[in-house]
Amino acid sequence: MEGGVGPGEEARSPRTRLLAAEEEEKEAEEEEEAEEEEEATSRAAGPEGEAPACGDGRKPRPAAAREAGFGAGPPAPPAGEWDSAGAGWDVRASFRENSPREEELLVLADSFQRQYSLLYPDRRPLLLCPANECGVQKFVCTTLRPTLVPYLELQHWQGSASFVSDCVVPTPLEPPTALPSRLASPVTVLRRKRANSLEASSLLCSLLLGAGYDAYCVCGYADRPTCLADESRADCPLLREPEPPEPAEPRRPPNKYAVRRARDLRSHHEERLEERRQAEEGAARERRRREEEAGAAERDRPSLDPLHGLRVHCWVLVRPGRRGVAEAFFVEPLSGRAFSTADGRFLGVESVWNHRNYWVNVQDCRHGCQGVSFHVHDALGWEAVFPGVRPRTAGSAAHGGYGDEEEEEEEEDKEEEADPERRQKEERAGSTLPPSWVGRIQLSPHDLEMRCPGGKRTVQFRRARLEKLAPFLQRDGLISRLSVFRDDECTQLVEVRETYGHRKDRLERKLLNKESGLVTEHFAPGRADCLKEHTFASPVPETERRAEFYSAARVDGLRSRRETALELWEEFEGRGDRLRARHAQLGPRVKRAGPAGAHDSHCRPILKVTEDFDRDPSRPADEDPSRRTFLLAEERVSVLYHQDPARITRSCRHFLKPPCGTDGTIEPPGPDSYSAYQADPAAPQLKKREVYEMLVELMAAEEKTLQLVRKSEEEVREMLRVRAQEEATSELVVSVYDTLRNHRIKQRRQELERLRQEEQRRREEPQLDYLAPFLARLGDPEELTRRHAERLRSECLDDVKRQLTAQANAMQERLEKEVEELQQQEGARGPGGRAGEEERNAACEEAAFRVLVTEQRLHRHKATAPHVYAEMERRLQSDPRLSALLQDP
Repeated sequence: MEGGVGPGEEARSPRTRLLAAEEEEKEAEEEEEAEEEEEATSRAAGPEGEAPACGDGRKPRPAAAREAGFGAGPPAPPAGEWDSAGAGWDVRASFRENSPREEELLVLADSFQRQYSLLYPDRRPLLLCPANECGVQKFVCTTLRPTLVPYLELQHWQGSASFVSDCVVPTPLEPPTALPSRLASPVTVLRRKRANSLEASSLLCSLLLGAGYDAYCVCGYADRPTCLADESRADCPLLREPEPPEPAEPRRPPNKYAVRRARDLRSHHEERLEERRQAEEGAARERRRREEEAGAAERDRPSLDPLHGLRVHCWVLVRPGRRGVAEAFFVEPLSGRAFSTADGRFLGVESVWNHRNYWVNVQDCRHGCQGVSFHVHDALGWEAVFPGVRPRTAGSAAHGGYGDEEEEEEEEDKEEEADPERRQKEERAGSTLPPSWVGRIQLSPHDLEMRCPGGKRTVQFRRARLEKLAPFLQRDGLISRLSVFRDDECTQLVEVRETYGHRKDRLERKLLNKESGLVTEHFAPGRADCLKEHTFASPVPETERRAEFYSAARVDGLRSRRETALELWEEFEGRGDRLRARHAQLGPRVKRAGPAGAHDSHCRPILKVTEDFDRDPSRPADEDPSRRTFLLAEERVSVLYHQDPARITRSCRHFLKPPCGTDGTIEPPGPDSYSAYQADPAAPQLKKREVYEMLVELMAAEEKTLQLVRKSEEEVREMLRVRAQEEATSELVVSVYDTLRNHRIKQRRQELERLRQEEQRRREEPQLDYLAPFLARLGDPEELTRRHAERLRSECLDDVKRQLTAQANAMQERLEKEVEELQQQEGARGPGGRAGEEERNAACEEAAFRVLVTEQRLHRHKATAPHVYAEMERRLQSDPRLSALLQDP
């Protein structure tokens, strides 16, 4: 494995070694210049096998650097490899050429590369200036473009890492032990959706920097599964159940008169023997578990990798200090998972960089990343390309804000105003980087939804397979499916976990247990039946199932309902009558003779109903029922009351229901049909009238309870019917803010656009000339005289008067006709009987209504006619063709 330095070089600091190597480098440059002058003629002749000098006059870079992609210029793209012309989209000018500041930066990076090669001849060249997608060399730090995207999901490292891992298809490095000669920009990676580890890390680091994290790209070495994005031997992170919090033991208030506990008579020797036996059994179980895990690990151990420690890989480092990060950690861009900086899959670090600087690791990496300090500003462990750049520890991003590049440039402008000479000093020292040549990362809502190539992605884990789908891609709204298997070959399916989105029935998750056959559905709030969770084995009624509800949204406060073939349990909360639970025992259905549609033939007989109530502090314990039991098969009713803290027993009453009379009255209970136990012997006994009233109240409560049980059965059948219909249709709901899929809003927008265009065309069309017919009578003279103007005015006003008079006459004739018809209706006799009278009255009312409407129209016309005539006269007087001729001489 390469990366880091040996122990023999730790005595000298990196800066001392670099300064000592300056003189050697100068001597080597002088020798190279002398050799180049001697061979200038032969190079100009262009002998075979030699490369010509650079067109810009710069010296060719070392051969080792050219092989690693840091040479005088990148080679032409081979056949079939994409470039700016084949990218399918217009690139910016900064993609195709370098600015003068970038050219100076390449020279500085080239100098650093030569010094690095002299100091560490056994280490590989650094990834400093790879070519971009257009074949132009760019400094690697300027490839990062911190961008804050306007989506809440991508403003946290988990969402950004998941987005990048879903967005790109991993492309292994070829060869796996060499750095790539090209590094595409994050914008290009988003367009083509294919990337190697370095390109994916650049995209993820740009998003994290924009979100305010202190993120860095890390170039180093990793094991084969990590480099190939192979997670087939890793456990699925979705299967790791969160550890439940330890339940806090309720602290009971001390009781002054508590009964003293009995003396513990158990043998301490026997307890120690039992503890020793349990410890031995636990150790044996742990030993067997470890042996099984060791055997499984031995079976799952990959074959020996001949390139172990040599495979080049890139990932992202997130350092503490911003966005609440307390400890540094790694983020793998190809899987979207986070790891500790001491994780064994990362075998070494060569360098790290962000959008401000580049640091080379000079620490020992023979034991992987364990013990490596990631304080990049420590000169003893890291060597910076630009030592003068100050770390960003203040500002909005440092205090939990965001780090968009434009905001950082504003901060730099403010600092430059406070210290005008700082920027000049840094530029003279070569410690400032030019702006990124990459444009802002643009993501549309469609790009965020269709993040996976083709809208689908499948990840194979150890004994699990995860399928991710884009929203609205499936007809039923499925967005993810996790299949869990029992064996490593993934042939024995154990369970399937499905996640849905945008469902009209508010379905969110579904769990299918293939072994037990149970199906568990989870729903979001908003259903009409307030269903929260439904667990069942069969979708038919009267089978075992359990349903949980959003009790706060239900009127009856139902929290859960559990049903079997012969029992029904219901739990409540927040009820005014303090009912906590109801349990009904049912008998097998009895077929009765009767009509086929009789409802009773579909109901199971109710044998027993038990209701539990919470304590009511406003009532005495002996009068506050704790449980009511209705034994319908035995015709008995029992009431158990709450226990008084001062008593050791509870009161209860038992009733034997008497037969009802012929008129429906209830007979008073006799001595054999009523029994009671009073916990307080000093309490007065109930009178017969009070016992009778209590029995009547209990029998009414029994009838009401039976109706509620029947209602619950009917609600279960209705819920199953609705669920079957919802699964058959699987309707999806489109948000009102989704303008691409909301057809109703889209049609409304198109209709408004059509009306706007029609209004625009109407405004552009010339208005009708009211003088055109009268000018035609005069032969359309080119010039009008006063006589023409007076004639036009007179004829136009006469025409208006004639039209108004004709309209008034027409209305008057219509009115007279309607009045005559009304008189005929009133004088005519229709067919006899009540029906004929109603028909005649209706005809008269309709005729009278028409008379009233016509009369109102005539009055309104007479009122508006003078105004219409005056308006026309005003328009003629102000018409530019007539106004000058009609003025008094």
